[in-house]
Amino acid sequence: MILDSVPPNASLGSILHARAVAATPMRLVLNIVVGAGVAAAAAWAHKFWWITATCAGLCVAFYGVWAFAERRLETGPDVMSQTEETGLSILRVGAALAGLAAALIFTFSLVSVLLGTWIS
Repeated sequence: MILDSVPPNASLGSILHARAVAATPMRLVLNIVVGAGVAAAAAWAHKFWWITATCAGLCVAFYGVWAFAERRLETGPDVMSQTEETGLSILRVGAALAGLAAALIFTFSLVSVLLGTWIS
């Protein structure tokens, strides 16, 4: 299991890195496709929880993009050009920031939906 290779006091970044390296490329493609599909369907439907569902799908999709860039950068700089390495680094940081923003919006929108009109 992936968590067996990660020390018990590992950070979230270390755990995500271990999962990204251990995941198959097909699984990462599935993350991107399903996450983007859920986000698109929720945004199109505009039902009650649409912001929450859209952000959840975006989190999954951006994780897949980040993991692809992380896996490619793991191969090392000797097999890729400087331009490719820079582009992948920018993609990795951009996907991480976008995923973090989607996670924060997901969290606050979930709290908002769960509280509803309870506090008024």
